[in-house]
Amino acid sequence: MDQQHDYITLMRYLEEVPDPRKAHGKPYEWRFPLAIRCGALLSGHKTVQATAQWAKRHRGELLRQLQPAQPRLRVPPPGVASCAG
Repeated sequence: MDQQHDYITLMRYLEEVPDPRKAHGKPYEWRFPLAIRCGALLSGHKTVQATAQWAKRHRGELLRQLQPAQPRLRVPPPGVASCAG
């Protein structure tokens, strides 16, 4: 009864989401702001402002877990991140 399962991580799945930003608005891969939005939503933070506060509060852990190529976690102003959720 040996079953093999194929699993995909959230980050791998988010790589497939099309990036609607223009070239100048891409300081980091699209999957990172999406992952932050997902984490905030799963933690009960439904607004963009609450997501920004959550991301600031968990900045260190987010950087360790997500490992962005550019380790700056800059929270965009309200309205900019709204296209992610």
